[in-house]
Amino acid sequence: MLLKVQGIVIREAVSGEKDKVITVFTKEYGKISVFAGGAKGKKSRLSSCSQLFSYCDFVIFKNKEKYSLNDGQVIESFFDLTKDLESLSLGQYFLQLCDYSLPERETCPEALSLLLNSLHLLCKGEKSKTLIKSVFELRLMCLIGFTPDVILCSKCEEEIKEGEKAYFLITEGKINCEKCGINTFLMTPAVITCMRFIIYGDIKKIFSFKTSEESIQLLNYITENYCIFKLEKKMDTLDFYKSILC
Repeated sequence: MLLKVQGIVIREAVSGEKDKVITVFTKEYGKISVFAGGAKGKKSRLSSCSQLFSYCDFVIFKNKEKYSLNDGQVIESFFDLTKDLESLSLGQYFLQLCDYSLPERETCPEALSLLLNSLHLLCKGEKSKTLIKSVFELRLMCLIGFTPDVILCSKCEEEIKEGEKAYFLITEGKINCEKCGINTFLMTPAVITCMRFIIYGDIKKIFSFKTSEESIQLLNYITENYCIFKLEKKMDTLDFYKSILC
């Protein structure tokens, strides 16, 4: 059976001398592994559509539970990522997060939209890369079932109001008010506002807010460590990205 799908290549692996096995995050079928015969060949018609970051219209042959790449037309290659090593490494981190955290063959169109929007913003270079990273990490965690509660204090259950500080419990994904949160990570009112916007905002608008550089750095600390704790893994692409910043 032939399937026509849209998706982005989030992982590629060599299989033999000329073949590849690619992981494609599709709109219609979620994340699937696809055999791309002869894709390593320079003259292969499958070469461009089997590259990492390639967002394509794919034609895939399905035989029982196995998928083989029949054809593909590139919609967007995100070529501009290659012009900046920091952007490229951050994009690779986003791909690895999706590959690791998303289950096979379960659709999640919001996660696909989040990934594509994040890569587009990295290519444009008009927004803080750290901000893009934080938004991606936090919203992805929400989409896979790890939405933190940043509204009520986990102890006294009182609402943390606008302008108030709070303590974030990274291991629990909860916040405590100033009275209840001794010896945990103190969040500024601006960071709380940012997190609420990312968690509850329209997926198409979650990158549209502005905040100070100090708030971005605090937000980045929270989202990165929350990701690591919930996934129980630190991505090697994150280590590489951070090594570039040193």
